[in-house]
Amino acid sequence: MKKRIFVLGLICVLTLFKLTGCITVIAIGDEDRLTGHVEFDASLVVDELWESRIIPDLESRAIELSYLLIESDGNLTSLGHEYGKFTMGDTGELNFIVTGSGTVIHVEEDRSGFLTIDLDGYDGPTVVNLQIGTVYRGASVRNSQNVITFDDFTNQVEWANISQNIHLVIDETVVAPVNPLTLEGEHIEFLATFTVTGNDLVLMTPVHLSVN
Repeated sequence: MKKRIFVLGLICVLTLFKLTGCITVIAIGDEDRLTGHVEFDASLVVDELWESRIIPDLESRAIELSYLLIESDGNLTSLGHEYGKFTMGDTGELNFIVTGSGTVIHVEEDRSGFLTIDLDGYDGPTVVNLQIGTVYRGASVRNSQNVITFDDFTNQVEWANISQNIHLVIDETVVAPVNPLTLEGEHIEFLATFTVTGNDLVLMTPVHLSVN
């Protein structure tokens, strides 16, 4: 019986050799090295690019939020082509990268928490909120940066995972260090992004946040 199994195995090996011209032994778990397929890991992509390329890219194109609100005169879309970025060329969701400072006048302690800010240099009607997690709405950070695009990925799921991992990095390295639930009455500075959903409220996601 053992002899027959050995013979059959030898025939299979010789057949494989005849068809391929070579035999490659791959350890279990290393199959991707042979096939060329690598398992997608959004966290590795974000970790590699966040500090070195994404943050500098956002910093280089940021505009002062108070100026944006005053200049737009209640119509943020009117400044989209000058200062913003659309998700589909000249259409789609409009995102802005902004800097600013102000005093925290309210802390919303919710799963989708936020700080309400009395923005320096602005006394208009638009409410300015800054997300502090742990759930972050939208994908304005991903959609504002120019380092990576949807075309760099295989499908919409991978693209969504990029945004989720950006939010994880923000929650751990930007928001958590400033202990946001203690910030009412404090003066803060921020670099942030937001998607235009109207003109009465700006809901930003921070990529830099400091207390001064």
